[in-house]
Amino acid sequence: MKIRIMRAIGNFILGVLAISTWYGCEISTTNHQVCAIYGDKRVITDTIYLHDNGRHVDIIISDKNTYTAYGWGSETFYLNCPTWDDVTYRAIYNATRKNNKVLMHVKKNLVRMDDWVAIPITEYQVDDLHKNIFASFNTDSTGTHQYVADGYGSNDTFYKANGEYSFYYTCNTWANEMLKNSDIYARKHAIFSDEVINIHR
Repeated sequence: MKIRIMRAIGNFILGVLAISTWYGCEISTTNHQVCAIYGDKRVITDTIYLHDNGRHVDIIISDKNTYTAYGWGSETFYLNCPTWDDVTYRAIYNATRKNNKVLMHVKKNLVRMDDWVAIPITEYQVDDLHKNIFASFNTDSTGTHQYVADGYGSNDTFYKANGEYSFYYTCNTWANEMLKNSDIYARKHAIFSDEVINIHR
């Protein structure tokens, strides 16, 4: 008798947990991270965006009434291959060889575009994201970003960055790491742009 009662109680608890897990995760379509069973009561305060040009993902953060996009990547690709038509086998080889320099690409004063993918996040997550992105810059002794070159337009600039580009650690790996290290929904590892962005569509 006691065994039946304990089994019934156990089945009831498992049922409640299953329903709570489904319900808690199902209703949180605006925030992939929230699941009621874990007692997650984080408050969404900000929204960041991802933009995929088909090969490369930028992380876009709002700055008052405008937006700033951040990307990380190979100096060879950024400076010598302004378009994908300029990419050659030699450029790929140079971009993935050992000790290849990397740059941060910053685009300011952007206007919200329809093809950006929105990610609702908390105040703590956006603070961590800022810190992680800025830690990717290779700064001088005063903490100032080190200018390398003007970008492709009037509102973008290249700066020295930390890290090393390779077949295994690409520009999209960096974007995925920025999200993951800021406690934002991300893959364990990513190499291609669609791996980073598709889980947020």
